[in-house]
Amino acid sequence: MKPILNNFIGGLKLALMIKCRYEEFKISWGALWAGSILILATHFLIDFFAVKIHDGFNQWAFYFHALGFFLIMFSSYLVGLNTKNTNKILRVSVIFYSSLWIIYCIAFILNAWSPEWLSGNIQKNIYLLLTIWSFLIAFRVLELCYDITASKQIFSSIIMASAFFIPLNYTYIGKFYYYYNYEENSEENSEHAEFWALSDEEIFSYQRHVLSKQLQTLSSSEEGNIDLYGIVFGSYSHQDVFMREVKFVKETIDTTLKTSNRTLSMINNPETFKDTPLANSTNLTTALTHIGQIMQPEEDILLIYLTSHGNKESGITVSLGGGHSFLNLSAGLLKEILDASGIKNKIIFISACFSGAMIDTIKDDNMMIITSAAKNKSSFGCSDDAPLTFFADAYFKQALIETTNLEKAFDIAKEIISNREIEEDLSPPSNPQIFIGKNIKQVLEKYKGAELVETK
Repeated sequence: MKPILNNFIGGLKLALMIKCRYEEFKISWGALWAGSILILATHFLIDFFAVKIHDGFNQWAFYFHALGFFLIMFSSYLVGLNTKNTNKILRVSVIFYSSLWIIYCIAFILNAWSPEWLSGNIQKNIYLLLTIWSFLIAFRVLELCYDITASKQIFSSIIMASAFFIPLNYTYIGKFYYYYNYEENSEENSEHAEFWALSDEEIFSYQRHVLSKQLQTLSSSEEGNIDLYGIVFGSYSHQDVFMREVKFVKETIDTTLKTSNRTLSMINNPETFKDTPLANSTNLTTALTHIGQIMQPEEDILLIYLTSHGNKESGITVSLGGGHSFLNLSAGLLKEILDASGIKNKIIFISACFSGAMIDTIKDDNMMIITSAAKNKSSFGCSDDAPLTFFADAYFKQALIETTNLEKAFDIAKEIISNREIEEDLSPPSNPQIFIGKNIKQVLEKYKGAELVETK
């Protein structure tokens, strides 16, 4: 235990640019593994305390650490080749790994708590500063281990800093704990054996019929009126909360916003595949093309509600299970689909973790966008036994019943969500977002089905 503590203290000295001697480190394979386990355990504990509901275990964190370990060993080997001395690979790896602990701590803490200011260029700049710090640490490590020229020392330090930079910037660090539990369906244990036994070809052949039948039920727009069309899209099949949410939101907007016979549901769930189109980009594109033909695309309004899990990079998770693979609905893909539809006026709801990250990509002057979370925040309530997510419950079950003014409903829902998160000790707060384009308000004022915004 004492050698591990000595390595830890020596590593802190190196990282904090305090004078340190090579003799302070215990060099062995055991010491290397102890350093890697220390960093792994630190990540685990940070996430344990940052995430309040310990439902799901995220194996991707292990892949991040395995890649980091491999790259540090590989970079130490490349340094050995560069210095023409491969006898010190283990020595360099142990000291460098011991010194990286404090930098990893900072990265894990920022990732776990995701403060509101941490997004976009700020996050990239922080990671860049951490990488520069790792370069300075590598420089000091090489100073302890080798007697080489300054140019070789700088070049070797860049190689070693890359071992820190690459996993941090190009892999998903993840959390050991999720706010929700990913449940994998298996063919053997599923009560929906008929569905899981279908091939991709059979599913899509069947879906053409289901989607066509549903599209035929949509009413055409009436001349002289501004009509509202809706698509409610629940794309994660492994948790029934999204199926329940789609059904509830569709019923609510049909009743309160007067969209009856103009709203289409899309659900990824084995219970509904026989009568409801699947929620994927292909069906969404087909549906929007059809709606664009039966509505007045320059005057009418399209409302889309998307609910699923979410990711900062890949956007809305689209999953069916059973070995079937769909494209995730990224912000870029969603924008392409919306632009291709030719529909001008749009209201977009996105209920998913990190959903605010999609706003900047898809927004335009003719659009209102409401998201359940900020760009760097998780949203809550997507466990399998939840009736609805926090956002759907607050907005569609409570706020929208109180007022059909979409802006007022957002303010009410945001306060409800904030109070519930405080009451249930959930952090960081999801911080729902709203964007209103400069032209969309005038269109919403003219809609006669409900008071979507305050009239002038």
